[in-house]
Amino acid sequence: MADPLGIRDWDWTPGSSRYWGPESIESFAEETLKYFPSIQDPKEALREYVKKYRVKTVFWTNEDGERFVWGPDVENFVTKYWFENTTKTYSAERGRTYRVLKRPLTLEIVNQPSPKSYRKLVAHTSELEGRGWYLPVGDKRHILNFPSDIIVRILELLLVAPKNATIRPVTVTSNWKRTYTTASFKLLEKLRKRNQDADPFQFIERNVMIAWVPKRDDDGPYTMKRQIVLPVLDATVLRTCKVLYEYGSKILYGYNEFDFDLFDPHDEQNFPRRSLFGKKTYRPRPCKPAGNQWMGKINEGITQIIQRRPVTIIEGYIYCDPFLRFLHTIGPKNAALLGSLVFTGRMKLHDCPDLNSDTPRHKCADGLEESVQVYIPFIEKLCKELHTLTLFPLKDSLWHRDVVVPPGQPKNSEEALNQLVRRSISKLTSLKDLFVLQHRITGKCVTIWNWDRDNDDLLWEDRGRNVPIKSAMAEWVDVQNEYRQIQKKEGATSSTIAHRSTAQNRQPSNTKEEDPVCDFCGENHVWPDCFNLCNVCGEYGHWGSLCLDEFQSRFSEDRSR
Repeated sequence: MADPLGIRDWDWTPGSSRYWGPESIESFAEETLKYFPSIQDPKEALREYVKKYRVKTVFWTNEDGERFVWGPDVENFVTKYWFENTTKTYSAERGRTYRVLKRPLTLEIVNQPSPKSYRKLVAHTSELEGRGWYLPVGDKRHILNFPSDIIVRILELLLVAPKNATIRPVTVTSNWKRTYTTASFKLLEKLRKRNQDADPFQFIERNVMIAWVPKRDDDGPYTMKRQIVLPVLDATVLRTCKVLYEYGSKILYGYNEFDFDLFDPHDEQNFPRRSLFGKKTYRPRPCKPAGNQWMGKINEGITQIIQRRPVTIIEGYIYCDPFLRFLHTIGPKNAALLGSLVFTGRMKLHDCPDLNSDTPRHKCADGLEESVQVYIPFIEKLCKELHTLTLFPLKDSLWHRDVVVPPGQPKNSEEALNQLVRRSISKLTSLKDLFVLQHRITGKCVTIWNWDRDNDDLLWEDRGRNVPIKSAMAEWVDVQNEYRQIQKKEGATSSTIAHRSTAQNRQPSNTKEEDPVCDFCGENHVWPDCFNLCNVCGEYGHWGSLCLDEFQSRFSEDRSR
């Protein structure tokens, strides 16, 4: 917790209450009163301030006269610094210097324990007596002899992220000296107050616990309280034995939500730099499959992940894409345990003229629709247990509203998402929940689409209340779905839907016409597919994206009812 007055920024004499700052500690007493309105005594307010904000080396006493002081924090883990296990290697191919491992990473190096003094500080009393916890497997107190539900609970505390948090793996790495990265992960927390185009996540802090250490000085005994920082996720338990690995893998991959950004050539952390493998540098083309080679490239990529081929052999789009590279890193066995995925990206409606160019840096980021279409065959083949899929579609800032859209192409993000669900996501037989989320102007993160697999419907709803939103746009989506369902049932190439003022009173027309006529513009199409009609307010003369103000007002009126 931050120290508002900045007392912790000054220097103190370790083990003593003497203050070496520009002012005495008592000078802060009056200022601490405003942080504790219910306390009248400045000294008592100062004591509470020191306790709350962990001002180190400042003593305080409790009601029994016992002295306490905050000591330095303890990090009960060892950070693996890359320069300790790597050496500089110059490559004349591009005149760059790379960091190459001195030797293969063994468990002896990876499992480097915390310093002995830290381990002793956090150890349980029973561990310090005699031979410690080195129990034979046959002992009834051995962890493998615990009931399975207790073992699972222990592993959940170590391997499951906090509520409303996601794991963002970082597996696209480089050993170029300037951008050296290793495989890792970021633990992120969903925010409620964010703009639509902003990243809906932020970093969250690590777990902490307090150690009480008995001490003594010239004034007598006292207790030093030291904050012990623990990683929120500690997967090192998976390396202890095969049994815990089997238990823990199911929990790690099945109980957590994994979040991925899309490939972006302009993102320094996302775009893979050239790496040195052996004596040659390597960086493949990141372009995803397209055209007649699409299915062949997809099948080849799935085979490469199943066979765990080296990174210098796999397809370029797998090497560069965050999600596909993650599947290659964890392997097919762990990929089959994934239960929940989150994809965040822009619904790209514009065309990139240099889509297959050899200069990917000139392109924009991959679109959410095209990326998920590539992901679906991999998920269908490798992620058999996937039950929840969440999409965060962001606005396409490069899309021009006055662009004439060819027939059959989506005119807005809603239509693009609708096509994505029906053409690709509906193939996932294991999927139970599909959420399409957005950040409204109010800052609240809500569900805009929820998928009803039984009825093959996309339902608009508010995530907080979990009820349908009665709006013009929701009505338009219902009409679109109703029209397509009638086409399926009747097997007709064209049909008409009678227009009603409300969704409850709509009834499909049984009249078949060889040439359907739009009730609004008179052209040969049904009115839900009318290009001349605003899909928000139902009027002529403007696009749906220009009608957000009216949509927001209708949404507010419906919520107030």
